[in-house]
Amino acid sequence: MRQESFLRNKINRQINQNGSEYTFQRYSVDEYGQLSDEVQETFIFKGLFHETIRHVQDVLTENASARIIDVPSSYILCLFEDGDPIRIDDFVEINGNIYKVVNRINVGNFNVAYDISLEMVVDGSKS
Repeated sequence: MRQESFLRNKINRQINQNGSEYTFQRYSVDEYGQLSDEVQETFIFKGLFHETIRHVQDVLTENASARIIDVPSSYILCLFEDGDPIRIDDFVEINGNIYKVVNRINVGNFNVAYDISLEMVVDGSKS
C-alpha cells in the first residue's frame, strides 16, 4: 500500500508541474458500426504527454541493405481515475494533430495511473 501511495503522489506531482489538459472525445457509431461525426462523450483531465522511439527495420530489396526508421510512440500518463473512462478508439487533439487511443496500460498494475497509448491519425479520418 505504501508503494502505491508514493507512486501516486510522485505521478500527481509531475502531472501538476509539467502536464497539460487534454480533451478526449468518443464518437457515436452508426447502424453500420462506423464512427459518425457526432460526439457521444467528452472527457477532460490533466496528463503528461511523452513519446518513446521505436526502431523499425525497413528492407529495401533482397540485395540491398536494410534501413532503420525511427517511429515515435506517443502516450499520455494520467491518474487512474482520470484515465478509467477512456476506451480504445477515443480521440484527442494535441498540438493540431489528432490521435486515436490504441491501448490503455495500468502502470505496474497498481491502479494508480494509466499510460494511454496513442496513434496519430494521418489522413484525418476516424477509421
